[in-house]
Amino acid sequence: MDNKELVKKAGMFGFSMSSAAENNIDANQILADMAKSMELSIWDGFPIVLANSAKQGLFDYEKLSNHFQNPQEKYLLRCLILLSFALYKCFNLKFYWSSRLIKKFPETDRAAFKEYLEKLKSDSEVNVAGRIMAGRMLKSVFENSLARVTRPNNEISFPDNGIDIEYSMSRIFSPKQKEIIFKKLKKERLTKTEKEYFSRVVKKKVLALADPELHNLARQVLK
Repeated sequence: MDNKELVKKAGMFGFSMSSAAENNIDANQILADMAKSMELSIWDGFPIVLANSAKQGLFDYEKLSNHFQNPQEKYLLRCLILLSFALYKCFNLKFYWSSRLIKKFPETDRAAFKEYLEKLKSDSEVNVAGRIMAGRMLKSVFENSLARVTRPNNEISFPDNGIDIEYSMSRIFSPKQKEIIFKKLKKERLTKTEKEYFSRVVKKKVLALADPELHNLARQVLK
């Protein structure tokens, strides 16, 4: 697949997930082709395609990894995934699937995640498997993609806590507050401290968001 066709299939990095599901497009194949392209402009879009494919349950790390034959190629894939995780962290996005996956990576790879994060925070250049990427450009592409996929008046439908909901919630709730909210949605048991914190702080924010008058006010302000 040439790069022009690859960019088209990836939906210009936004990746139309409903279309992908309806047409049986292999998200893992697209991610593999993006990684193997060795084009930095295409690598810039890898994090948003990864997040959107995971959101719809189309991402499977084992299947994706099978597209890479030798250790060097598999290392490149892990680097791009870790770079994506560092980018999510920069935007205060936290996903259950990424937290689980990173634990499977070698310790040296997890150290690379920390290095990527520091570079991105300072808008510095990032060395990804020997290729130099511009941290500021990565963040710009990702933020622009977020703006396109974040929909107004979107209702939370757990467990589909995709990138759009995560991004919107990160503007209101801290990472710990989001964690408690999702635990409540999954009906997981909260610790005594978490229960107290929810009642004292988080619940007040949730009640405010649920207020229909506040919704109407927000819509009027945004007109």
